[in-house]
Amino acid sequence: MIKFIKGLVLLTILGFGLKSFGYYYPNGWFYPQVKDVRCFVSPQSARCTVVNSAGAPMFCQGTVYGTSRYGAYLQSNFSGWIGAGQNIWAFVNAINPYNDPMLSANVNVQCRF
Repeated sequence: MIKFIKGLVLLTILGFGLKSFGYYYPNGWFYPQVKDVRCFVSPQSARCTVVNSAGAPMFCQGTVYGTSRYGAYLQSNFSGWIGAGQNIWAFVNAINPYNDPMLSANVNVQCRF
């Protein structure tokens, strides 16, 4: 009975320990649940923000993609450290906002502590 309880406790500890690596990738990058990503689009530009709600600074890098009305694909790369509770902004600007305004934006971000 004691061996059974010890085995059950060991399996429980291992189960919780392995679950904590669920968002870890072998190259050191991961997709944490602590980042909040939002994009805002105006005719002149697309602005995306990444918020770090974790208790530690993390390094993020990514790309902002924007699409204009006539189908121009625009992109901008960014990288930097985000302090705990801070955010970072990334922009992509329209070439001619009066004749070819921005319609949509998307961001791809990878972060690590």
